[in-house]
Amino acid sequence: MSEYCKNCKEMQDEIDRLRGVIKDAREMVADWALYVSDYFTDKHDLEGDLKKLDDEIANNEKKPDRTNFDTSSIPAGNIFEEIMSEEIKKTWT
Repeated sequence: MSEYCKNCKEMQDEIDRLRGVIKDAREMVADWALYVSDYFTDKHDLEGDLKKLDDEIANNEKKPDRTNFDTSSIPAGNIFEEIMSEEIKKTWT
């Protein structure tokens, strides 16, 4: 596995972790809302907030895994991997 692909795997793992965090946050908001009066859930648009979270979760689950990028068939694949590895290092380290 190239260095570029290893970095992609690390990034994909972080994306997956953050997707889980969003799901957990949505569940916690819904759970805490059970203890709040209707006045405050209406005033602060709880249903709208939950819908935004649900939409974001659904939208992110449709996005593909980005770890399977193979540059071996690209003539300049090694150069591309070297450049991308350096860019990823700047961004993720």
